[in-house]
Order: sequence, then structure tokens, then C-alpha cells
Amino acid sequence: MIKRVVFSPEAIDDTDKIIDFLDENASPTVALRFYDAIQKSAITIAETPGVGALRDFDRIALRGMRMYVINEFPNHLIFYLENKEVIEVIRVLDGRRDLPELFNR
Repeated sequence: MIKRVVFSPEAIDDTDKIIDFLDENASPTVALRFYDAIQKSAITIAETPGVGALRDFDRIALRGMRMYVINEFPNHLIFYLENKEVIEVIRVLDGRRDLPELFNR
């Protein structure tokens, strides 16, 4: 059974900010490609739970979180947790950011 993928409010905000940045600094076409890549990545995660590398941070609530590289945008990552009912996308981030700082606050 394929699990449903849900995006946390933070992941939605992350995605919106990245799309706005790409729209303004690259092109609307690139922003749309990023949106499509997010959707395709979510489908891949739903079809193949456990895909991506484990990323453990200090926060206990994030134990077992996985990191998946977004196709066509290798600097951008989807961080997600899987439970019995759904796959929750926690954040969508540029991998060049200080990830331990973001996740350990």
C-alpha cells in the first residue's frame, strides 16, 4: 500500500520560499521545474518508503528522519519521517545551509 505524503507547514513555507527565489532569480520556468521535481520526489518517497539517507539530529522527535535529494536540484533536500499512516515531509531545504543548527534548535 502506498502511503500518503503530507507536508508540514514548515515544509510548505520552505517550498514557497525556494520557488519565489527561483522565480525572481532564475526564471519562472525553473521555479515550475522545481515544483514539479518536488511532486515527483514525493511520489518516489511514497512508492519507496525508506529511500534516502538516515539523518539523525539531537532532537528525539526527529529520530529516523530521512533525507532525499530532489531530482534535477541536487542542492535541495527533502527531510521526512515515516509512520504507520503517512509520510510527513518535515522540511525542504538547500543542503548548503547549516542543517544541524536548523534541526537541533
